[in-house]
Amino acid sequence: MKNIKYIIVLAIIVVLAIVASKNWKTKEELAALNNTNETPSETGSAAFCYIWNTEAGDSATLKLITSDGIDVTGTFDYVPFEKDSKKGTIKGSVGALDEVAMQQEADLLWTVKGEGLTNVEELSIILGAGTAKVGFGEMKLDPITGIYKYADKSKVTYEPTLQRTECTDVVIQ
Repeated sequence: MKNIKYIIVLAIIVVLAIVASKNWKTKEELAALNNTNETPSETGSAAFCYIWNTEAGDSATLKLITSDGIDVTGTFDYVPFEKDSKKGTIKGSVGALDEVAMQQEADLLWTVKGEGLTNVEELSIILGAGTAKVGFGEMKLDPITGIYKYADKSKVTYEPTLQRTECTDVVIQ
């Protein structure tokens, strides 16, 4: 009977060790945006890329470039199938890592071209373990700044979920 107890305890310890090691890897990956520990390029910056595609033909690409892990620039292109696409540049900052949820929120301004117009829109993206969830919701024009902002940030839905990819991926470039 004692042997069974020892085996059960040992099995629990092994499972906990596996789960912990996966979380450590995830934490390192997320920390890369906050404190870039990837090898910076010649310009001293690091790039993080994400893609999303559906069988129906929807797609999105996101490229974030940072030199300090906080301030980011890049591009975000959202191309829903048989609807107007929105493509443009982004600029903003990434918040601190939420170690409980294992995610960071990027607050960005998206200079977007779509439907023949160019607008500046607020864009929130939640960065997780190898994913980027893009926040979409009703927008209102701020008459003072001329920026379209979320009408009610609590009603923003975070989809689609883009998957991390190599920035050398042909789709990203």
